[in-house]
Amino acid sequence: MEKHTKLVIAGGVMALNLASSVALAEVSIEAADTTRDATWAVSEGGFVTHAFTFKVSNNVGLQAKDSETAVAVQAANIKGTRIFGGSSNGGGVKDCSNASIDKPSPSMPSPAEDGCKQ
Repeated sequence: MEKHTKLVIAGGVMALNLASSVALAEVSIEAADTTRDATWAVSEGGFVTHAFTFKVSNNVGLQAKDSETAVAVQAANIKGTRIFGGSSNGGGVKDCSNASIDKPSPSMPSPAEDGCKQ
């Protein structure tokens, strides 16, 4: 095997190693009686490139996760009957519930999906 070919293979293996070690950012907020601030902390290589602080309303729980190519969010109000999700993959926000739920609680969505699937 030529020296050039060996270098290309070694470089490819190193690049795959680096790509597989990229940490994804997650936000998990339990529903509470008060409005509060939450912060999205940025992970290197993630879809969200700037940290930001946002308000979470009373009784709302939220789960969010990003990958290198997308971000997904799921939220629910414990006084409501539905869970809503959305992602940067398009399609907007949708109802993730198949029926009314007593005290709905969001779960961590997959950024590769529509915001409803894990």
